[in-house]
Amino acid sequence: MLVRTCLRAVHRDERLFVAAVFLLALGLRLLYLQRILSDPGFLETGADGPVYDELAWSLAQGRDIRASFTDRFPLLLLGYVWWVSVVYRIVGHSYFLLCATQALIGSVACVLLYGVARRLFGILVARLAMVFTAISFPLLFAAAAIGHQAIDVCLTLFVIWLTLRALDLERPSLWHWAGIGLALGAAIAVRETVVFLLAFIVAWLPWAFAQRRWRAAGGAIAATLLGVAVMVGPLAVPKVATSENRTALRAHLDRLYRGEFDINLLRTGLVGPVADPIRAGRQLFADPLLVIGTLVRAYARNLGLQFFTQPYGGFDLVFLLKGTEYFYGLWFYVYAATVGGAVLAWRRIRAGDPSSAGLVLVAGVIAARTLPHLVLESNARHRAPIEPFLILLAASGVVGLVVTAWRPAARV
Repeated sequence: MLVRTCLRAVHRDERLFVAAVFLLALGLRLLYLQRILSDPGFLETGADGPVYDELAWSLAQGRDIRASFTDRFPLLLLGYVWWVSVVYRIVGHSYFLLCATQALIGSVACVLLYGVARRLFGILVARLAMVFTAISFPLLFAAAAIGHQAIDVCLTLFVIWLTLRALDLERPSLWHWAGIGLALGAAIAVRETVVFLLAFIVAWLPWAFAQRRWRAAGGAIAATLLGVAVMVGPLAVPKVATSENRTALRAHLDRLYRGEFDINLLRTGLVGPVADPIRAGRQLFADPLLVIGTLVRAYARNLGLQFFTQPYGGFDLVFLLKGTEYFYGLWFYVYAATVGGAVLAWRRIRAGDPSSAGLVLVAGVIAARTLPHLVLESNARHRAPIEPFLILLAASGVVGLVVTAWRPAARV
């Protein structure tokens, strides 16, 4: 009776529901973290775990990041490493306490997704999306591993949540947009490809302000860019301060373009267009089949790596054991529901729904956080920041199907 009473209270009260799912998310992340720690090689849980741990502990002890790392990866701003170093300074060199903090941040991300979903899709979709985000294995894994994904997920959702709140205000202040810029800047410092999301938001704002004054959109853009500059400037300016640094950065971008950080080296033989655009153009005109064919194969492979693989773990709460008929069957329905949710969102946008601007923003997040990884490098872990938004579309598709099936039955 007590359990039934508690469940009814949670069902009826939105605050209790959100709190309950938050605690569920936190509990699952901490339980999975304990399981990770039972493995002697727990530090290698994340692909870059040992390296990030080493760099962050070096900073926490007052030393610099070793030159051999910055020379090889001149593009990285290492915002996540700086954040980990602060945690280490406070709590010591503790994997558990670091990832417990990430578990808390990942649980907050579930709450942020609920806010975004309720604003755009209603309570039913918001509840379903929040529950599945709480139990999503990729997001559980991200919280329990040293890697930028855990913070990236939360910052991306925080930016979208803040932006949607700004749309709901009659006259959002420039301070609000500057705050969005600071959040975007923090996200860029953690994961540099967020700059593509910044570019989308800058292009999206005039359309979102279509029914307001253009001056308001201009002020919002300027304040947002100022917030980004304040946050990212101290980390980004040294990367391009000297000709040597700029040359190293161009060479690094070309290595990414050629896939030199990929063991399969699918783009071997291509001329880097950043450091030598003239020679790259000549190669394109001289042998277009080589260039275009190589890139198409590489981009298709990146698409498969990001959306159709999950190399971590063999069991999770939703899909159970990997490789079984149930596993593949359920994934089919998940993809179908996600496509269905995207179609429903597109129809609402076409119909001029009051939430159209927000729906376009969600689509923009998915596109902007996917595109750079299709072109440069990709892996399942790069899907983490868009995982909540894909879950949101899937939840919308499921609820839309159920509502459509229910209504005819109700009329009979």
